[in-house]
Amino acid sequence: MNVNYSNALVPVRQSFVASKLGIKNIFRFEIPKQYVEKQLKCVDRRGQALDVQHRQTWLFRFFYDCSAGNLVMHGITFPIVSKLVGFFLDSSASKPLIPSFIRRNDIDVSEYEAGPYKNFNSFFCRTILDGKRPLDPCLDSVISPCDGKVQVFPINEDSSFEIKGISYTIEKLLKSKDLADRFNGGTLMLLRLGVDDYHHYIYPVDGNQFGYNRIGGKLHTVNPYVASRRPIYSENSREYCVIETEDIGKVIMMEVGALMVGRIVNRHPIGKVCRGDKKGYFKFGASSIVLCFEKGAVIPDPELIENTLSGAETIVRLGERIALKANLKEK
Repeated sequence: MNVNYSNALVPVRQSFVASKLGIKNIFRFEIPKQYVEKQLKCVDRRGQALDVQHRQTWLFRFFYDCSAGNLVMHGITFPIVSKLVGFFLDSSASKPLIPSFIRRNDIDVSEYEAGPYKNFNSFFCRTILDGKRPLDPCLDSVISPCDGKVQVFPINEDSSFEIKGISYTIEKLLKSKDLADRFNGGTLMLLRLGVDDYHHYIYPVDGNQFGYNRIGGKLHTVNPYVASRRPIYSENSREYCVIETEDIGKVIMMEVGALMVGRIVNRHPIGKVCRGDKKGYFKFGASSIVLCFEKGAVIPDPELIENTLSGAETIVRLGERIALKANLKEK
């Protein structure tokens, strides 16, 4: 079964030029309110809008939309800055940050192991209790590898795709033309993790894993506002593996680093991996996972497509179904 939804999924390109940003001087500027609200919309799987706060958006406006902010951001996106912050967050001096982080992000600590936590990163990388993230029972489904906000995008026949008005190609994303060509006409699923999400991730399918590919780069934030301003997914540091499956061809699973996420901690098994197995985790910060599927391989769940069409991200949890294998019927 092959469902062609590519034409419906092409996002509407947003066109903004500097003269319309309302910049009065390098420290004062205004962005059209309706634009920012569209970029920050989150919904649950029933389509109900959720009150998800993006407290840092005003700061990212400064960093990315005025000259003084650009100068600051140019420096802090280098990986060395995230490494220095990571060094502090791995130290016992960071432990006092934990209580305020829990309150500010409304984290339900009852879902996680009790600790003790020696430093901030040990809390951020905390392990969830058994049973809190059950796997979808349909073995023919593709499951979400993480907690996060998901969107679904078509990959065009020339390997191009578009996220929030920014053009990309699979070749630039993977730095491999031969591999990229396999995904022409396929599907890309982007899962964005916030600082309040569980930052461990799992394999979404069964298969055989081949070696890791690491691609160096900067570490821009993955905040939706910034994603509408820069091609962050092809600029940021990232690493990916190829999973060869028996029924849906090759699957790319990519972890994308972000501001203050210089460390992506992956297990590196070569050979068989199982749907639901632990794959790795991110240390402090928001970050993203990208899944790429070959043409006709999967059918994304319809509400994820509908919400993407409306400009929204859909909140999902690790282990939930996000797609069905296209050559199989739902059981």
